[in-house]
Amino acid sequence: FARRCAWLERLAARIDPLRVHCDAIEARLVPGQRCVFSFDLLEAIAHDYGVKPRDIALVIGEDNRRRLASFHRGRELRQRFGLLVASETLMLHSSAIRRSLRDGLPLPDAWCLPEMRGEVGIYEEFR
Repeated sequence: FARRCAWLERLAARIDPLRVHCDAIEARLVPGQRCVFSFDLLEAIAHDYGVKPRDIALVIGEDNRRRLASFHRGRELRQRFGLLVASETLMLHSSAIRRSLRDGLPLPDAWCLPEMRGEVGIYEEFR
């Protein structure tokens, strides 16, 4: 989790460090647990930042649009918060990284920021 947050901070710095950042709110919501539901996360963000839920959007990939109804409190999530479906120009998911490493394949350059290439060892256990 800490490594992924660090990666996101680096990526945010490339986008717009004044407007984009990584907040480790998930670690505060459920310390030591693996799963935070999107609904609970968005509720916490609304509360912590004093933002009206309708002014917050869940950003998902096209692959999750079809699954949104199966999300924890999916109907309420869709009613209470906005939704932004991001089109994927590069189909990259952690499962693809693990699969490539497991199959002994090198990761394509497009999958990693150059300064992060040596840090994908976090997925080595999946080889």
